[in-house]
Amino acid sequence: MRPDEQNRIDVVITWVDGSDPAWLKEKQTVPKSDMTDGRAIRYRDWGVLQYLFRGLERFAPWVGTVHFVTWGHLPPWMNTDCPKLHVVNHKDFIPAEYLPTFNAHAIELNLHRIETLSERFVYFNDDMFLLRPMQGSRFFKNGLPCDFAVMNPCYTKDLTLEAGDDRVFYMPYNNINHLNRLYSMRECVKQHPLHWFHPKYGVDVIRNILLYAWPRFVGLVDSHMPQPYLKSSFAAAWEEAYSIFDASCRNQFRNDHDINHWYVRYRQLARGAFSPIAPPKDSAFSLKADNAEIFEVIAGQKLPMICVNDSPFATADYEAEKAKLQHTFEQILPEKSGFEK
Repeated sequence: MRPDEQNRIDVVITWVDGSDPAWLKEKQTVPKSDMTDGRAIRYRDWGVLQYLFRGLERFAPWVGTVHFVTWGHLPPWMNTDCPKLHVVNHKDFIPAEYLPTFNAHAIELNLHRIETLSERFVYFNDDMFLLRPMQGSRFFKNGLPCDFAVMNPCYTKDLTLEAGDDRVFYMPYNNINHLNRLYSMRECVKQHPLHWFHPKYGVDVIRNILLYAWPRFVGLVDSHMPQPYLKSSFAAAWEEAYSIFDASCRNQFRNDHDINHWYVRYRQLARGAFSPIAPPKDSAFSLKADNAEIFEVIAGQKLPMICVNDSPFATADYEAEKAKLQHTFEQILPEKSGFEK
């Protein structure tokens, strides 16, 4: 591997056009069960994807290749001749036995199979955006992903209060339960104590001290933000727990028994394969009827990164809120990027 390749950091973005007639026709041929999640909000488009690309070009010029993963459709504005863009069809990297798939987890768990993907990459959902200049060292240091290992009991309040998107909270339970089958929490902490009691975690170290009394992992704090990974971590996790990955990938829609890409993150943390950083401030927001707070954060560039997550509550005036969101991003990123025609 050449030195420039060894140091390269790529970005992977997954996207789907939920209004594509051909995609919808294929989706309707796949049977669902009571345990699957195929709701329309999983695929709804808010028309702001171009601002993700504009943010990458303006605020992260160090990014190598942007691998844009899609079922086969493309945004009409996308410049496929952009030298930094690699358009990837599901058929290009997901094993045939898992296709067609409408399960984001299955797509994510196979990202390491993308041809030409660099060893170090940052995974973006299509609702994650950069709002300020960022250095590659925020995501990787000494060749390892920058992350934080903070324990916390898995979510319960969100489930009991009927948050409206409660099914997503099964994933941390599934991830941590499978992790406990292969890794001893106490052994992991003993082998890499500074990774679990690092001064950068601040008061969050107290959580780890208290939960170290428990005999196994009870959960880990998740950050629904761009996530750095080593491609080799995915390959190793598949080899170590093939049946777990295979079962999730065979679910063509999200399933309550799935693991997701966070399992690979959990494994990186358990093995000490990361460089500790301070836990980021809460930067994930869910769209709802009134999104004034989100618009204020974006327009004021109050955070370096933001996730603008769709939710069942963002249905009162979808078109009006969509226009406001687009206008707000346009204020800070008005210039077209090289990824656009």
